[in-house]
Amino acid sequence: MGTGLEAAKARADKLGDALTTARDKEADAAGRVRVAEQLLAEVRATGNAKASQIAAAEERRETAKRGLSTASERAAAAQKRFERAQADSADATDSVSLSLGRAEDSVGGFGSSLG
Repeated sequence: MGTGLEAAKARADKLGDALTTARDKEADAAGRVRVAEQLLAEVRATGNAKASQIAAAEERRETAKRGLSTASERAAAAQKRFERAQADSADATDSVSLSLGRAEDSVGGFGSSLG
């Protein structure tokens, strides 16, 4: 039984690390959006930028936004997997506790029948 509990805790730990990584990637993607928006603003502010320069900067911003959307979806999915693993770990802990309680009751009953 201890093995199942250990496996559930290990899975929760692993998925917690994956969640941290996913959140970091989401933050990095948000940073890329901010940079792309700033670059676009700078291109527009020059006043003499070609339409192609503006279009290229707009496309870089949109690409960054799509990357952020993907990273956010992945972080949300990682969050759900982590929460499920935590619940599984709690269930495994409850199961072990219940089994230990039953074992203690059985041993206690055995001792009182001897007395």
